[in-house]
Formats: sequence, structure tokens, C-alpha cells
Amino acid sequence: MKLKYGIFILIVLLSHNLIFSADIQYSFLLNKSAIPSNVFMRKITLKVNIGNCSSCTATVDGNSVTARYNSATKECIFSANGDIVTVTGINYTGGATGACTKATLYDDKKWAYSFTFDDSYDTQYTVAYPVFQAKGYRGGIAVITNTIDSGGSYMTGAHLDALYAAGWSIFNHTVAHVDDGTGGYSGIRCSGSQYTIFNQILPAKQWIENRYPGYINTYYVYPYNDMNYKSCLMDQNWFLGAESIVGDNYVDTFPNTDARYELRRQQFYGTDINTFNGWANDAANDTRPRWLIAFTHSVLPGSTPPSTYFTNETTLQSHVNYIYNTYGEGSTRKDMWFAPSDEVLMYLFTRQYLTVTPYNLPTSTPTPTGTWYTHTPTNTNTPTVTSTFTPSNTPTATSTATPCGWIALYRVNCGGSLYVDKQGFTWAADKSWSSGTWGYVGGNTASTSNPISGTEDDPLYQTERYGSSTYRFTVPNGNYRIRLLYSEIYCTTSNCRIFSVKAEGTTIISNLDIYSKVGSFAAYEEVHNVTVNDGELTLEGIIGSADEPKWSAIEVIQITTCSPTTTLTFTPTFTRTNTGTSTPTNTLTNTPTNTGTLTSTNTFQITNTSTNTITHTPTNTSTNTATNTGTNTLTNTATRTNTHTATSTITFTPTNTFTHTETVTGTQPPTWTNTNTPTNTATYSNTITFTATQTFTSTFTETLTNTHTSTIVLTNTMSFTMTQTSTNTSTATGTPSFTRTNTIVITSTFTPTYSMTATNTFTNTPVFTLTNTPTETFTAQPTETDELKIIASSIVIYPNPITVKNSDLKVVFNISKKADRYIFKIYTKAYRFILEKKEEKRLIPGKNEITLEKNYLKNLSDGIYYAIIILEDDKGYKMKSHIQKFMILN
Repeated sequence: MKLKYGIFILIVLLSHNLIFSADIQYSFLLNKSAIPSNVFMRKITLKVNIGNCSSCTATVDGNSVTARYNSATKECIFSANGDIVTVTGINYTGGATGACTKATLYDDKKWAYSFTFDDSYDTQYTVAYPVFQAKGYRGGIAVITNTIDSGGSYMTGAHLDALYAAGWSIFNHTVAHVDDGTGGYSGIRCSGSQYTIFNQILPAKQWIENRYPGYINTYYVYPYNDMNYKSCLMDQNWFLGAESIVGDNYVDTFPNTDARYELRRQQFYGTDINTFNGWANDAANDTRPRWLIAFTHSVLPGSTPPSTYFTNETTLQSHVNYIYNTYGEGSTRKDMWFAPSDEVLMYLFTRQYLTVTPYNLPTSTPTPTGTWYTHTPTNTNTPTVTSTFTPSNTPTATSTATPCGWIALYRVNCGGSLYVDKQGFTWAADKSWSSGTWGYVGGNTASTSNPISGTEDDPLYQTERYGSSTYRFTVPNGNYRIRLLYSEIYCTTSNCRIFSVKAEGTTIISNLDIYSKVGSFAAYEEVHNVTVNDGELTLEGIIGSADEPKWSAIEVIQITTCSPTTTLTFTPTFTRTNTGTSTPTNTLTNTPTNTGTLTSTNTFQITNTSTNTITHTPTNTSTNTATNTGTNTLTNTATRTNTHTATSTITFTPTNTFTHTETVTGTQPPTWTNTNTPTNTATYSNTITFTATQTFTSTFTETLTNTHTSTIVLTNTMSFTMTQTSTNTSTATGTPSFTRTNTIVITSTFTPTYSMTATNTFTNTPVFTLTNTPTETFTAQPTETDELKIIASSIVIYPNPITVKNSDLKVVFNISKKADRYIFKIYTKAYRFILEKKEEKRLIPGKNEITLEKNYLKNLSDGIYYAIIILEDDKGYKMKSHIQKFMILN
């Protein structure tokens, strides 16, 4: 928790809000590493207790998201799909706990409703889809894959693709919906049948995932509600869950595997609207959070009387209107979350496995001015003629400029109304220019109701402002990233519309032909960096060789950079020396520090309670190795050791003398300055090495257990003050140095007598001994299996993030069987395919590496991308990896 008090107004760049003296802020890290890899939707709704406030704001990875304050629970509620979240309570007056909890359901709704359409009838697109689309609802299609484009009453491939592009989910309902001959039960079994899970369910999963690259089929629907093969289906772990028998589901606890593979649903057959509405009433008013799943088959147009397993348009329309106006966005309650079944299930997985931990963001701390004096008298007398360990904890300061993040200042739905996208971001309704704000100058508007492919946010692409038009935005001077969204909703051929775009008078897009890029009714975007020096960002549409320029949506992102971050690295060094003198030290250090400025200090809140627990345990480990050898042993020794010629008869009398001298002085930039108690050291290194037939080695590891818990509570709130420091040091020592030294003197007395060759090595630093000794090494080779698999946990993409202009992209992965070629496919965050690399390359069982040269990636803009690897062997068998994620930052 960070409270901001005093007269200082601090600008927290990540949240794009001024935090005044009465605001409160919390930050958290979201760890998704435990979430199963096939959970590809990982959004979560969080609730943070911020006490009594007037309102709240939230950012996710530096981007503002929609947040609302619940005064009853004193919580700030928002949804996130990122790594770092920051919550700010506005006008805070007290009562905050900072507790962060995960909402039971998305957007903190009370109950969830999913609707599944079985058997892929074409009326599910022609009749049901418009009913759902009118309310912004999405359902799931349980596809029998061999019915697509088969004619009759079944769905066309184009209609299925349109539903997928509109955000509908595609479920697995097998290849052929086979029965056992009675027509009442599935003919699928684990084994011993003509139809098994391997020839009816697995091929359907592969069909769906091949048709929609990047989409993972995680959800299954049992034909005939027959679950005779449930146990072996669970063993394969192909799905997160499956729909089956009639009943209700509760979501206040995470369902176990058995329960997930028989999720309950209600039969939406016929026209009994009172029963259908009653299901919703029961779910909404249950004291426990419930998940209602309804399903039907074909939806007949109008009021056509439906057969046993069907319903009609009138009944479905009436029910959708009822739930929307009673529990949905058309009601005052607004406590229903309507989403496809797999999306709800993936939320439950994310809620179960996501961990949230507090996170301290870098802040600025004012350093008081004035003069400070540090008087450090040190009187040390060490009359020792023995071995001395001198641990030196030397700090090294590194200053690094760190980007704080991106702040979206404006999001505009050009030619359209206010819209909240699928990530929770708000796009403002279009408006004309007025001084001091933003808006358009000139142009006309147009719109379409056609679905837009390549996006889940159709409304951003269905409207436009076209003609000779300009957008003007009032912004602070600085660097900006401009994201321009387009969809061609007028032209149906290439060269129909060609135009350019200028930003701040410089052309950033030349001769753009949207249709030639993606065709009609498809999402397309351009991202460009712009520098503003006059307080106003101006974007101009320039008429080209055909038709007029247009705008669909505009996002203006401010790129912010933090001041340098100072990182201290402490390197403990233990040096054993033989000190042959008495060291009297009288030190008086007066450190006047005159500071005339208010200094911003990067405080990492490390609170380094540096407990130097130096534990020396006396352990005499005598290793006598008698080796009769007649060979030459080449020993490359990189070590700091004292080698004594001693005997196997040793009198070891440890005398522990601790002289702890700590002198801390002020600092003078850019060097961390301290005062060291000088030590006159005589170092004896007497080495006698006999390369004889017999080598007798006695090794003593000195570990004196003197738990010198030197709790040097360096409560290092690490305020490194970059100021001019004058250090006057009066030191009655032989050689003054400016180093911070913790000197611990351990006296050990040895009485060595005669021996052949015994080496007593006393080292408190790492000793690296390199011996060139031939060794037979057995390396286990990967065993080739019969099935080609990519080991999901082995996939590594690096560098990540990648700067394309400097680096190639490398991908490392392990496979179970040799392969002869690979395809590396890349998609946008909206799962739109953009490019691929194919290569004939022999891949071996075990570790492999492939390279995407920077040429392949040079035209990609900054952002997050998804990728999959497809392998193929010489028999044509293909295997696809799970989705991988990487980021481009140029």
C-alpha cells in the first residue's frame, strides 16, 4: 500500500491519473504459470478492498481498463488479462485492507447462462444467430464435422466460419454422430467397437483446430447424452469438460474432473416459454451461484410448429428478450453473464489456478535538504599474526532507464457510438473538434450490419468517417503510438479506394488499398510512432488515386519512460590472508553533506535486512587419497588458496577473534563511497608440489560455527541520493581507502610437522579446479516412439520480447519422433492468421531448434502475437503444438 501525502503532486504514469494527497494505490502480480496450457482465454475479474473512496481506476500492464467502485463492499472491481494490475482509490478517507479476491464469475456477475446448438443445422446461423446478435449474445455450435457442406438442412462452411468470426465457440460433437443400431445410444466405445474415441472424437478435434488455426477445441458434447466411454475420454485429457445430462451446475467451487465431464444442461425443445423462463428465474434467484446451460437443435423460422427436438424463432426470440430485460443489460439487475460454455469453463480454470500477489511499483521519494554529519569513531587493535578472513560486501550501482508503459489517452469509434470492447476498453462516440479536447473536422459517416472477420469487436469496424477529414487530439508533447483500425465496407474490388495518412504533417501510410490487403468486411490495422511537439496530434486523411480516405477507429497511446533505475548489486568476497602485523586503527569520519535540491530517489522498497549470518562450522574433513599412478596429471587450478606443506599429524587449535569494524560515510556520485579500515597484509603462498608415484592429500574444510548474526539491519529503503557530497575523513591509518568493509578476523593456529605432501587448503571463496582427466561419458539418446508428439513444456521462444531489426527469432522444442518438415504460423491477438514459414528440415527425436529470420518479421508492428508449430513426418502425419505467445518491441 502506498499513501501519497504532503504538498507534492505525483504523476503515476501507469494509471494515467493524478494521485493527490488523499488517494490510495495497490499493485498486484498475476501469475498464470499453473493454468493448463489449453486454457487459451485467461481473463479474470478482481475485487480489491480500497476502503472509503469516491471512485477508483485500474490499469493492466499500463493500460487503463474499466473499473467500478462498490461503496457497499468498499471494493474496486475490474477485469484483467495481463501480468501487472494497479488499482487507485480516489479521495480515500480510510478503512482499506488491500485484500484482492477473484470474482466467482466474470464481471462479478451472480450467475452464468450458456446456450449450445447441437448437430450444426444451418438454421442455427440463418435464424438463431440474428436473434442472439441483436442482444450482443454469443453461443456454441456442437459440430458434426462430416455434415459441414454436406447439403440438406446442415450448415455450410461459410456460415460456420461467420459464426466463428463473430466470436461463437465451436464444440466437438464427433465426426458422424453414430449410434449403436437402436438409434438411441451412441455407437462410440473406448475399444472393441467399430466406432471409438480415436476414429470419431480425435479426428473431429483435429478438423476443428485445422480449420481455425490458433483455436483449441477444449469442449465436447456427447451424442445422445451417452457417456459409456467417459472414463477413457477423461484419460486422454483432450478436453477441459463436456456437456451431458439434464440438470444444474454450481460454480462457487471448482468442479473436479468427473463433474466437468458431465456438465448438466436443459432441453430447449418445443414452445413452452414459461418453463424456459422459469429456468432463468430459478438460476438467478438461487442462493448459490449457478451456471445454466440450455441446448436445442434446429430453430425453425417464425412460429413454425417445431418437431420433438427443435424449437422455433418466436419462442427463442421471446426467451432471449426476457432474460435480457430481466437479468441482462436491459434490466436494472444486470447480474447475468451470457457466454459460450467453453468460455465459462475457462474462466473457472483461470479462477482456480491464477495466483495474485502484492507488487510494489517503483515510486519517487523526496530527499530532505540540509547538512548531515556522520561521526564514526573506530578504535581497533588486532594483535594477530595468523590467518584472517576479510569478507567484503561491495555494492555496485547500475543506472538503467526503464519504460514505464503505454497509456491510452484516446480511443475513438469513428462514425459510431460509444462501445466497450471485449477486453473492457471504452471507445468514445465520434464527435466534432472543439478546442482543448479532440474531435473530427470534416467528412461524412457510413455503416454496415455485416459481420467483420478477424475480430471479436465488430462495432469498431462497422462504422466509418470518410471523405476529406482530419482528427485533432490535444495531448502533452512527447512520443505516441497511433493505432488505426480499418475495414472496407464499401469497395468490393482492388483499386477502388486508395488513400494516404499524415500524422503531424508527415506521411505515415502511403497509397493504402484496404481491399487488396484483406478484402471486404475484414479487420485491418496499422500502427505507427509519432512525436508531438506542439501540444496537438493531427491526423489527416489524404485523397489518393481512387475514392476517398476513411477512418474506422483510432487509438492514441502515450509512450512513457521512467527516470533511471538504480540497482545495487552486493558481491560478497571472502579473502584469506596471513596478517603478520598488529593493526591499530583510530578512525574519526566527519561527513558533511550539503544538499540544496529536492532529489527524486528511486526506492525499490527492498528493506534489505541484510542479516550477515556468517556461520563458520569447524569441520575437519580429512580425505586421504592414496593414488599409485605413473601418469602425468595436468591440473589447471584457478583458485585463491594458501597451500602449505604440512603433515598428516595436525594440531588444530581454533581461536576465534572477531573484530567487526563498520564505517559508513556519505556518498559522492557517481560512486558509492565508504571508509575502509586499512589492513597491512603479508600474504604467504608457500607451495610445494611433489608429482610422485604416491600422492597423499589431506584436505581441511574449515567451517567455524560462530553464528555471528551480524544483523546489520541495513533497512535499505535504498535512498541513493544523487547529490554533491563533501567527505572530510581524518583517519589515523596506514593506507586510507574508500570502501565499505565488514572485517571479521578469525584466528586459527596450526602446528604443522613433517609430512610427505599434504595440502591444507583454507578457502572461503569458491575454488575452481580444472583437471583434464579423460572420463568415459554415457549420453542417453532420446528414444523414438511410434507417435509424433511435441513436448509442450519444452517449447521456448527467444529472445522474448524480440527487437526484429536486431535479432532472428529462435524456437527450441523437444519431439518424440523424427519429422521431415515444419510450419511455424503466427497470429494476431484476435487469432487472425498473418504469416507462416514452411521448411523441409529433418527433425530428430529430442531437442530441435528452428529459426525465423528477421526478414520474416520485419513488417510486423509492436505487440503480442500467438504462434503454433505444425510438424509433419514422411507418412503425412501432422502434429500441432499448443499456442505459444511472444512479443515484438522495436
